[in-house]
Amino acid sequence: LSERIGARIWLPHALIHEALALYAQGHAKDALDLGREAATLAAQSSAALLGAWVHGALATMSPDRATVDEALNDGDRLIDQGCVGHNQLWFYRMAADACMRVANWNGARTYAERMERYTASEPMLWNQFFGARAKALARWCSGARDAALRAEMERLGWQGEGLGFHVPARGIRAALNDPASLTDA
Repeated sequence: LSERIGARIWLPHALIHEALALYAQGHAKDALDLGREAATLAAQSSAALLGAWVHGALATMSPDRATVDEALNDGDRLIDQGCVGHNQLWFYRMAADACMRVANWNGARTYAERMERYTASEPMLWNQFFGARAKALARWCSGARDAALRAEMERLGWQGEGLGFHVPARGIRAALNDPASLTDA
């Protein structure tokens, strides 16, 4: 549709969502190829509109720490250059998830904190949930196992379900039972 109506600026948005769907269905290589195509198109037509968002999604699909870091560095650069505000929300959330997937717990905390700072003057349940989730999961998976953290993770699991974030909530419960479930390692 984007091409048919002459709105190529939105094509990276459509492609990255298609890539994420492919990834969720277990087609990692096809997803990564499509994600890279979306990143190339975003650089050509819509870097300030979609670039960081696309690189955050690309990081979540990247197969190893080096390609995750490359996608995150590209997204950080685009944010530093200036972009539309939804990029920060989505990029920081996906960056934290990508860091957790490759067991980069400090990176996950850093991106969660950046998201919280970005929205500090106008906090939303969405970013508060995803920021708290990333920080709690990073602590749990890096070895903290105290009762207060367990209670916080259980609370976040229930909150996520209540907000309709079913997949992230299931991830919290899975990590409580098996911290390694969060990573590709």
